[in-house]
Amino acid sequence: MKYLLRKKIAFIQAFGDLHGDPGWKNHINLNMDVIVFSGDFVDLRHLHLSYSAIIENLKEVLKLKEEYPEKIVLLWGNHDVSYLLSNTFNGLTEYQDYVSELRRLFKQKQELFQAAYQKGNWLFTHAGLTKSFWQTTLRGTGTNYASIINQRFSADPDLFDDLHLGHSGPLWASRYLFDNPDNWLPDLNQVVGHSLVDRITVNKYWGSQMIYINTGRFMYDHPAVCRVEIPNVP
Repeated sequence: MKYLLRKKIAFIQAFGDLHGDPGWKNHINLNMDVIVFSGDFVDLRHLHLSYSAIIENLKEVLKLKEEYPEKIVLLWGNHDVSYLLSNTFNGLTEYQDYVSELRRLFKQKQELFQAAYQKGNWLFTHAGLTKSFWQTTLRGTGTNYASIINQRFSADPDLFDDLHLGHSGPLWASRYLFDNPDNWLPDLNQVVGHSLVDRITVNKYWGSQMIYINTGRFMYDHPAVCRVEIPNVP
């Protein structure tokens, strides 16, 4: 008798950039199969937040990851990696206590983060994977995108802090890059933060879709959180 591998639907909750905003706690659903945070956990966007509050919010996210290591996925954002690499590009060098504590946290807890997460033909990164970065910079082949991205990041994180590459990598890619059809990877769906949108935005091309979830808020209308249902997952 042959037994067929039973497939199911994977339910994934994805959060846009936090930048210290604690509003994610009002939306998180631990009944999801996987919960992905798309990176940029720190630095000041919300003027009412103190630097100490931003750090405490990051610590709460880290604690959640430690409590649910298989369910919670923490992706690197360009702001986060700047502290890992001690490259404070964001003009905060005068806030030494804040900068020092974030450098300590990100370096001490770096094993809790990853550059990409993939389930089936759905890829989650901070800013999006362009065909040019995949083929030219990473020289990637096949469809195991997250595996190769994470391997390369572990070996050479400076490669992804790509100010010198015109903001084309998965931590920096600007939304306008995907206006060019040549930058889309066929048959790959992506969920990204980074690029600010007014509401959850879905673009489609070549049988693929790109979902932008960074609305910059977790209160009121159009919070930066979405649910993705991925069918036929073994």
